[in-house]
Amino acid sequence: AITNKEMKNSLDIKKDLAQSEIELMEDTKEKRLAILTAGYEAEKAEVELKIKTGKADHTLTVQQEEDLNKQLINLGKIYLKEQEEINKEWHLKELNNEKEAIELQLASVQEGSAEELKLKTNLLQKNLEIEMASIEGSEERKTELRKLLTNKHTHDQAQLELEHGKKILEEQSIQEVIALTNNQRRKLEILRKNYDDGKISLKEYNKERKKIEQEYSDESLKIALKKAEEELKIIQESGGDITQAMLTIANVKKQIQDQGDTSATADDKGSDWEDWSDQERVN
Repeated sequence: AITNKEMKNSLDIKKDLAQSEIELMEDTKEKRLAILTAGYEAEKAEVELKIKTGKADHTLTVQQEEDLNKQLINLGKIYLKEQEEINKEWHLKELNNEKEAIELQLASVQEGSAEELKLKTNLLQKNLEIEMASIEGSEERKTELRKLLTNKHTHDQAQLELEHGKKILEEQSIQEVIALTNNQRRKLEILRKNYDDGKISLKEYNKERKKIEQEYSDESLKIALKKAEEELKIIQESGGDITQAMLTIANVKKQIQDQGDTSATADDKGSDWEDWSDQERVN
């Protein structure tokens, strides 16, 4: 028969072998779990040995056996809890690594692009996963926090899409104004050359110049109105507050109306001086 000492030596050898194998492993979740399992198995084996040898030599009382069995149950509970903590720790580590990878990608994409929106959406989702995985407390508290985090994520996603839409509109509006400005400059350059070459009078030059400037002003306001109306649609789709957008639209429409009234009542002041100036050029 195997003596208690021999059984103890056998357990120690198995423990040392397991420890040697673990030390050769890389620092991973599997290694952490292996260390935990090895420690648990060793403690469990020692308690089981006490029960076995105590029964064999009839030195184990009923109370002692009960205490040792409770110890085995507690060891199992502690093992499962620590196993869960390791899994949670490494899961969070993996999520944070994924988050950092998304942030690195974001730094290299064009601002306002569809790719930027996609990556920012992924980043929001990853942040939600990290926050969800970090929740602690009772199941009731966890359920409550999950609900709050989900609602916050939905709001943040809507805001992200709203800001992205506004950014695209802003860029489109800027490009339209640039094109309009370049077109006005070309028209004014041609007009000035025609005047300098004597092809048109000062009166004709000023009249055409005012027309070009008025067209530029009219088109600028149309671009502003278009942008404001498109922005209103985006805000409505996201469920946001449309008050400021409505005020902006009303303000631009008033400017268009006022400008139309001013153009309709504008007189032709200075025409006598223009006629005199043209006559002087001829002389």
